[in-house]
Amino acid sequence: MRALKGTVGLVSWIALVATSSRSADFCGESGEPSLLQLSPKQACTPIAYLKTHKTGSSTMQSILLRLAVRRRMEIFWPDCSGDFNYPSHFPGPMAEKVPANHQFDMILHHAVLNVSAFRSYLKPSAFFVTVLREPVSQMTSVFNWYRRFYNWASLDEFIDYLATSPEEQQRPRRIGRHLGIARNFQARDLGFYESGGRANSSDAEVASWIKSLSDVFSYPSKGLVVIKERYDEGLILLQHALRVDLEDVSYMAMRVQDASSAKYEEPTARQSRRIRDLANIDAQVYDHFRQTFEALWEDRRGSAKLDDSIEELRQVNDNLTTSCRESNGSHCELFVEDLPELRNMVRQKLGLETCARPGKVHAQDPEYMLSAL
Repeated sequence: MRALKGTVGLVSWIALVATSSRSADFCGESGEPSLLQLSPKQACTPIAYLKTHKTGSSTMQSILLRLAVRRRMEIFWPDCSGDFNYPSHFPGPMAEKVPANHQFDMILHHAVLNVSAFRSYLKPSAFFVTVLREPVSQMTSVFNWYRRFYNWASLDEFIDYLATSPEEQQRPRRIGRHLGIARNFQARDLGFYESGGRANSSDAEVASWIKSLSDVFSYPSKGLVVIKERYDEGLILLQHALRVDLEDVSYMAMRVQDASSAKYEEPTARQSRRIRDLANIDAQVYDHFRQTFEALWEDRRGSAKLDDSIEELRQVNDNLTTSCRESNGSHCELFVEDLPELRNMVRQKLGLETCARPGKVHAQDPEYMLSAL
């Protein structure tokens, strides 16, 4: 990630977050003048990011984190566990510690989507964003990523795991709590089960739920569902909806698994059919939003010269990758969890205890944090 331009970098922004009593000052024309100040046409849109699993969601999270830093937006941070009570109700114990009062600019961490609860913590007119991935590809990635925490010996064993009820499923070996892995993993993230859905819900019930999601993520005024297989196109649409610069949506891919590795197991045709049959709700959600996305892209690509923007974005991404490689890591993207001091400053402002879990070594160094962001 390129170094921040301007006189207010990450460390001074942390201090500003910690001492400010009015987050609205971050987005208006008042407050401390800086080269990071938004121009009037670049409104500071609150963002409700629903972080799905193994969909390219960590990359999107890093993009939005950088946007929050540059725009001095207040993030609603979860408890020290790192997520908002996932896979149970949002926001979990944080509800008692931080009552909802439309006070934040952004939600970034894993949570089960509850639209009204998300909105209650965010400033008005929040823009909802999420990423969906083709279900067989997504669940294959889930298996290869999480198998180190479980005793799955093969992809078939993982598929058998998906076919069992949540009560029968084993807990991971290296993590004490349940990870919430489910046959309809993306639907769970999107709040299907919380809204009363069941594994045996009828197609009509699923369609009704999908229709309600379509309203929440209606582009360009309310939200956007980015399709993993059309990631760059999704980022261009996000840039236009948020009215930010192309550089604001540039990225380096995060937590990418090496599918060419001998340890990475790809599904056979038979296994793919089993996964898609089990992830039947995910399949319906994905198919609907993929078709919606493709129609949206085709409708807008010509008039807005979006294809040219994609090429520009990919060039910026290549520059980021080169900068990271040549800097031996000091100019690379950071994960949210790499910034424990940022989280603890915000927690201190809210009157909460600090989190003891350390971040990576470099993340404790203010000069490194400034250069990396």
